[in-house]
Amino acid sequence: MKSREEIIERFNAHDFHDVTIHAIKIFPATSRKNLTKVEIESAKHSTNKRRSLTLKGCANISLQADFDVLLNNAPPNVDYVRAYGSSIIIKKFLKRQRDIWNVDNEPLIGDPIKEKIQNVDQYVVFRIQLFGGILEVVAKDFVVK
Repeated sequence: MKSREEIIERFNAHDFHDVTIHAIKIFPATSRKNLTKVEIESAKHSTNKRRSLTLKGCANISLQADFDVLLNNAPPNVDYVRAYGSSIIIKKFLKRQRDIWNVDNEPLIGDPIKEKIQNVDQYVVFRIQLFGGILEVVAKDFVVK
């Protein structure tokens, strides 16, 4: 199994500057073995060379974007990508997400944040900074094709 540091180093070596994102797809978990993944389809603006980034073993996602700002910067809409492995950053991200889960009155669901925080060393925050927004995903690994 790859270490978190190796995953971060491999991810941060990729250059996504001036890439155009064409689609962001979320594939929900179907079992504890088949975990959620996020697939980002893109192309390099200058060459139109297609590329796919798949984030695997996803725990959380946050997308904040202004579509008018994205349009005004089109076609390239990615400034940079970066991965972070700080447990403090990941814990803050997970706790910030807790308020929007809408599960306060769901005793059967329990509080999934406890398990995630106990296993925080398994996760990385993958950040895609857009020209007009930000996509952040807490996940275990990634693949670029």
